[in-house]
Amino acid sequence: DALRLLERAGSRIDIAKVCAGLGGNLLEVRRMEEAETYLRRAAAEARAVGATGTLTSALYNLASLKTITHRIPEAVEFFEEAMQLYEEQERYDRAAWCAAWLAHCHWVLGSDRRAEELWHRAQRFLSKSPEPALRVRAMRRMASAAIEAGKANIGREVLHGARAEAQAARLAG
Repeated sequence: DALRLLERAGSRIDIAKVCAGLGGNLLEVRRMEEAETYLRRAAAEARAVGATGTLTSALYNLASLKTITHRIPEAVEFFEEAMQLYEEQERYDRAAWCAAWLAHCHWVLGSDRRAEELWHRAQRFLSKSPEPALRVRAMRRMASAAIEAGKANIGREVLHGARAEAQAARLAG
């Protein structure tokens, strides 16, 4: 209903935000077709009005959806664009997420050399992130990407690093 009201009002930025939110929520409950529809619309509306933050979020969620549904080549293009946008926004923790998931994609596709390059890029992004809590969160995402790609040793190493960083920063969670 809210979306219909926004459509009548012609508020494209709000439409993009609502569609991104709906798509993200539907992704969480594994309603993939509906999620993809809303996320694609969010990306299109955000692109049209230059809402970079909303666009980046929609692209990351589209990439995640493609990864979950094992459409890895499609995930790559969305992760690449999201990574570039996060880097431009200096949101290095999230750029690290994207680089790690891109590494995951390339490991799955059998491109180990490219995966290693992307993994190192994720680590460089991580080193640029000034906030310990954001770095720890990014490290957890990086570990998930490695573990899901069958790189459990790399994932464990990152998790140990995340734990050490969280302890050093006295992060409660």
